[in-house]
Amino acid sequence: MVDDTIYALASGKGRAGLAIVRVSGALVDGCVNKLGLGTLEERKLSLVWITHPVTNKKIDHSMVAFFRGPRSYTGEDVLELHVHGGGGVLRLLFSALEACGCRLAEAGEFTLRAFNNDKLELTQVEAIADLIAAESNAQVEQALGQIGGTLKEVCETWQKSLIKVLAHIETCIDFVDEDIPKGVLDGSLNGLGNLTSEIESRLADNRIGERIRDGLEVCVIGAPNVGKSTLVNTLIRREAAIVSPVEGTTRDIIECQMSVGGLAVRLFDTAGIRTGTTDEIELEGISRAIARAKAADIIIALFDYRDFPRVDPVIGKFLEKSSIIVFNKTDKRAKLASSNRHQIHEGSEVLLLSLRSGTGVAELQDVLLKRVLELAPVAEGSIITRERHRVALEECLGYVRVALKQQELALIAENVRMALRGLGRVTGRVEVEQLLDVVFKDFCIGK
Repeated sequence: MVDDTIYALASGKGRAGLAIVRVSGALVDGCVNKLGLGTLEERKLSLVWITHPVTNKKIDHSMVAFFRGPRSYTGEDVLELHVHGGGGVLRLLFSALEACGCRLAEAGEFTLRAFNNDKLELTQVEAIADLIAAESNAQVEQALGQIGGTLKEVCETWQKSLIKVLAHIETCIDFVDEDIPKGVLDGSLNGLGNLTSEIESRLADNRIGERIRDGLEVCVIGAPNVGKSTLVNTLIRREAAIVSPVEGTTRDIIECQMSVGGLAVRLFDTAGIRTGTTDEIELEGISRAIARAKAADIIIALFDYRDFPRVDPVIGKFLEKSSIIVFNKTDKRAKLASSNRHQIHEGSEVLLLSLRSGTGVAELQDVLLKRVLELAPVAEGSIITRERHRVALEECLGYVRVALKQQELALIAENVRMALRGLGRVTGRVEVEQLLDVVFKDFCIGK
């Protein structure tokens, strides 16, 4: 499978003006000849006719580019064919490539080859997938940062520190009778302490990276018929949720995507929460609404202004300081003095609005933006963008902490080795040669 020459549509599916088909592997030179592409100058676009090797009929008049490995995305010889995006052209081209001995690539196989050929490391591979899936500006910026090596470079620095410590400790163990430079071991242990502080600082990031990547979760909750679905439709500026005066119209979770301040937000409309119902479907909807509210980053709790300033206790028990309390339907009742509205729930924003007239919606949008930026300040960023990164770094940190508590050099070395393995789950393997390089670079053995 690794030696196969693969091809795939690299651009989006469907009819389009252009489609890009990528080919990678040892048979690329043969494809160039069999498709009648002539002599191609490396890394430059050429306008050529593509000919089917079996029928000898022309397929398309297209721009093609050739990349000689290892100076290519996969590290192998790569051919890119920029053809017209109609289904007929693509079917003929795929048939021609099959006739040249190529096979259709599996999902992610081009990037897997890039990883196996040391063109990318794991966090960069993940970042490419994140960039393709990005919907918000912040997601794009974060993915580009990871592709550029944001996490990779930090982890490589930590890796070098651990390798140096391990090399010094193992030298002290294996060459106990030799003239080891004074203070080497103490310096190594101090280095572990500094590393502990650095990793702890990176982990204490309020999960900003994951929140940017996955999107913050904002859940709208409230009793039936207070205007939750209307609020969701207003915020996303389209009709996603059914609006009806009938109580219990929304029975299940409705998820909508939106952007707030350049950040991706997943907005959830939920079933009305109330007590006293015996309807099994409604009860299930209420159960899901409560579960979603508990998992949300931000809760928007919607109430009827005709009950102001009373907060339904069934809803009130889910409120937190980060919650946004909204009283809707101010058009249904004469406006009351609002001086006491900030005392309804300590720390929460309390807003008055009318979704019918639009009064107060802009203020709600401003408050939501404020809350979102508090939870995921884009300017600060984070090198940790996936739970996998966090788990691996926590594993590494745990072993470093254990190492610092040990007295025996052998136990310190073993825990540092395990810390390297944990860090390697983010960046890749640690080779024995790296340890030897440090040993012979820092001091001479047996002089």
